[in-house]
Amino acid sequence: MPIRKDEHGKRWVEMALVVPGTPEQAWRALATGPGNTAWFTKTRIEERVGGAIRFDFGPNGSSAGEVTAWEPPSRFGYVEREWFEGAPPVATEITLAARPGDGCLVRMTHALSAAEDDWDAIWRGSSKAGRRSSKCCASISRISRGKRRHRPSSWQACRPITWKSGNA
Repeated sequence: MPIRKDEHGKRWVEMALVVPGTPEQAWRALATGPGNTAWFTKTRIEERVGGAIRFDFGPNGSSAGEVTAWEPPSRFGYVEREWFEGAPPVATEITLAARPGDGCLVRMTHALSAAEDDWDAIWRGSSKAGRRSSKCCASISRISRGKRRHRPSSWQACRPITWKSGNA
């Protein structure tokens, strides 16, 4: 994923993919603590605007922030102010939309503002992780449908739409 920048120092990356299931099912996997914990990492989310969000990466640290958008089952946003030592806050927005048949379009955007390019190298590493995270969509779908944690060897259920940066 390329990192886009505007003239004010805002940087962002965007991911879009289709997962099996409904927006309500994807919402449970992406916008709740138990859902994120099942496929990503131990997560606590206070399910309201202004609520706390915390990702626990065990010995690799944690990241905390605040819920900025809560519109079940279509839009979830949060800002992490402690995601990396000395880093500017990073804002994440996830939107969900039904697709024909049994599919849900997931769009995720990460954005931060920085006057210098120092954070781009860290984001490039995150972008590689982001590409790998698309493989988690089968697990997201499985968890959202109430099934146990699952890491299948085939990720055919996931259809990435695009990996791109956008012009906001």
